[in-house]
Amino acid sequence: MTRFVRLWWPIPAMLAAIIAVQIIWFGHYHASSHASRHLSSTTLIFAVAFALAVIVWASPPPLRQRPELWALAA
Repeated sequence: MTRFVRLWWPIPAMLAAIIAVQIIWFGHYHASSHASRHLSSTTLIFAVAFALAVIVWASPPPLRQRPELWALAA
């Protein structure tokens, strides 16, 4: 169990960080009507950021250093 936690702790940490940023982001804006629909569509960005962080974290180190990966991520 300890080995499992040591290997996989970054995933819950990344999820917690993304959720914290999302809560802070939505806490600053109080839009209504048409603007609220635009603001609510930004939730996809946070899910994609989490998925991208996990993919980069899980990839082997030589792949992480390739500029193509970062270009695709951007």
